[in-house]
Amino acid sequence: MFRERLLAAAIGLASIAAIAWSLWPEAPPAVAAPAPIAITATAIPLDADAPARTRVGTLEYRGGVVLRSADPLFGGLSGLRWRDGWLLAVSDTGNWLRFRTVERGGRLVGISDARIAAIPMADGRPAAQKADGDAEALEWDSAGLVVAFEQEHRLQYWPPFRPGAAAGRAGPAGSAGYTDPTGPPARVDHHSQSIAWPSNGGGEAMARLPDGRILLFSERARRRDGSHEVLLIGAGGAVSLGYRAPAGFSPTDAVAIDSRHLLVLNRRFDGRAAAELQLVDLAGLRPGTVLTGRPLARLEPPLPVDNME
Repeated sequence: MFRERLLAAAIGLASIAAIAWSLWPEAPPAVAAPAPIAITATAIPLDADAPARTRVGTLEYRGGVVLRSADPLFGGLSGLRWRDGWLLAVSDTGNWLRFRTVERGGRLVGISDARIAAIPMADGRPAAQKADGDAEALEWDSAGLVVAFEQEHRLQYWPPFRPGAAAGRAGPAGSAGYTDPTGPPARVDHHSQSIAWPSNGGGEAMARLPDGRILLFSERARRRDGSHEVLLIGAGGAVSLGYRAPAGFSPTDAVAIDSRHLLVLNRRFDGRAAAELQLVDLAGLRPGTVLTGRPLARLEPPLPVDNME
């Protein structure tokens, strides 16, 4: 069961490699209203030079796709989660993107039913400018939806929802389900520890633990010992931790497998693009802890690698 969860979580994180490059800061604002979006998906092997290859490190490759769209609002995807056959992503231009996965023989080969919508700000409206809607990470489970933003560092929370559910229909855990989270967030939290985080280097990776607490990793803020700053956020507020990323890498996504194990995706994007997936043991988690992981796989050319947010 642990191996299955590990593999499933790794697939979800590695799928980010299939997403197009981020949009530049002068990109247009969020989409005006929820709408279908035309996206093409092209299946790719793990290794174009050895198409039969299916393993990298300790992981098994279960398919990948390159996504393309002529729509100027497509791109800049910086967080991705899978649930019940759907992938939900957030973009750094303030949009949601959701679509179904298409599998054949247990392998990802395409997508369908893509739809784009603006992420509502606290007033229920789309972001007025990119700096307001710079979404970098999300969690999406039966406890609800939470999105991490940088520049104005904050977390926005919504109740649970299920794509495709009619308004008012029962969703996960008996909550109301609705087609898109188009209403204002139920809560917006700012944490004092993140005020000094770099504008474009704030909460880039986030994971919700089974007990409901959230781990939020800063991409660029560092502690005195050189580790990346991490907030452990619970009902009583936030406490500071650290995470020691691989040399030259920064954390860009994370997901909890269970109460003891966390997957952290790290990227290097300095002209030598690469990504490393690490397994982190959460035993003894307490204020001041510096999290460390062991590598499971590294992606770098000639294997397909992207911005890996």
